[in-house]
Amino acid sequence: FFFSSRRRHTRSASVSWARRCVQETGVYLSQGKMHESHSHPPTAQTTTAVLQATIAGIKSIDDVKEFLKQHFFPLAEQVSVLRSKYEKQLLQNIEMKDKIVGMSKQMEELSDVIGKLKKKIEYLKIAGGSASLVTEEEKDEEDETWLFYCKKGVPLINVKQMLHFKGSVKTLEMDCGFWSEEYDMWNAFVLQMESLSMGTTKGKAKGSGDDKLNKEQTKKLAITYLKEACASEMLIFIKGFPQSSDFSRYKMAVLCIASLGEVMSECWKQLENTLPQTLGKVSIVIESEIDIPRLSLETEEASIVLSVEPLKEIKKQPIQK
Repeated sequence: FFFSSRRRHTRSASVSWARRCVQETGVYLSQGKMHESHSHPPTAQTTTAVLQATIAGIKSIDDVKEFLKQHFFPLAEQVSVLRSKYEKQLLQNIEMKDKIVGMSKQMEELSDVIGKLKKKIEYLKIAGGSASLVTEEEKDEEDETWLFYCKKGVPLINVKQMLHFKGSVKTLEMDCGFWSEEYDMWNAFVLQMESLSMGTTKGKAKGSGDDKLNKEQTKKLAITYLKEACASEMLIFIKGFPQSSDFSRYKMAVLCIASLGEVMSECWKQLENTLPQTLGKVSIVIESEIDIPRLSLETEEASIVLSVEPLKEIKKQPIQK
């Protein structure tokens, strides 16, 4: 009897070697298609073996076409789909970045608007000054009015009497017609204070050499004098107030008066919180040829609205000793 193995002895053939590799790794080819065994997941070596086996079986141009159809074209299609998704994602990322930049700009603009609104509210609620956005309850809680106006030609002695000042009250007279910038007001204020010997800190707003103060130093010195004035009694009398038709001079005058009132309010609050028993009285009176019940100004930085009380409407009260 002759016994023979059913297995073909073609160990030297590349096809037989590839078949053995496929069988051992759990992956095999059948009719040009690749199948995976559920017991052994494919690896790089497995895939390489399959491709080598397939390539080894290519004998004609038809085999090449079949190989491309079964392996290359599906893979190329998947790569194309992935590339499209990737490019679409890039576009979405760019659009998202543009939206973020746009929202950041809107936030900056909104912050600027909020800042301007805060400044407007601060100007509207300068201590003692009544304004259109201040409620009646808030008016009652505020200090006495500090900003007044009188007709041109009213004697200073009458102004003092209507404000219930004593005749010996310290009085600063300033002409706003000479104010081309805020520094001019602070400089005039410092010079007046020094001439009245009200300041304990001496300085020279205008001078020569080392004695000359710059703008920042002049304002700081003026603030020091204002703090001292809040602990006593003082009348600030402003002459030469222009009409609104002279816009450039009117604008500068309103800006300076608002700045003076704002600084004076801060000095008053600081003294009120620390030494309330030492609080005095400070009033600003504007001499004008016409009635100015309100000072208003719209600028890019802020909106200013200040109500000005006429002296003739001040009710007389007994002088407190």
